[in-house]
Amino acid sequence: MVGAVSHTLRIHLVQITPLVLVLVLLALRSEWGVTAAAPLFAFWLITMGFIWLFLLGVSRFLTGRFSNVEIALTLVIGLASLVGLAGECRHMRPRATIHPMQIAAMFLFGGVQTVAMWLSYQPFIAMR
Repeated sequence: MVGAVSHTLRIHLVQITPLVLVLVLLALRSEWGVTAAAPLFAFWLITMGFIWLFLLGVSRFLTGRFSNVEIALTLVIGLASLVGLAGECRHMRPRATIHPMQIAAMFLFGGVQTVAMWLSYQPFIAMR
């Protein structure tokens, strides 16, 4: 929705590609879907937090111009991320050990999300 409102659909489609991949994993009932979703929820919650710190004049780490609709969407995205992380915590069963593949999936998807964000602002993507 942010891409449509801000007329930056291509940028935002690149940014949500990792989320779409996780949705595919979840639709396939892959055991790694929930694990892969956790770093994405965290990434977007932190990103929305930095946007709000900018809007409140506390930080200039993430800057930009945000319409009222985009500001409202930061709240929706942040809340959805928080709910997703809470669901992740409920889904996890207490275990003595964590499977190394779960750790790998978390790092992989956290990295993919970071790369997607970086790519989305490259000139070949961001040009209008």
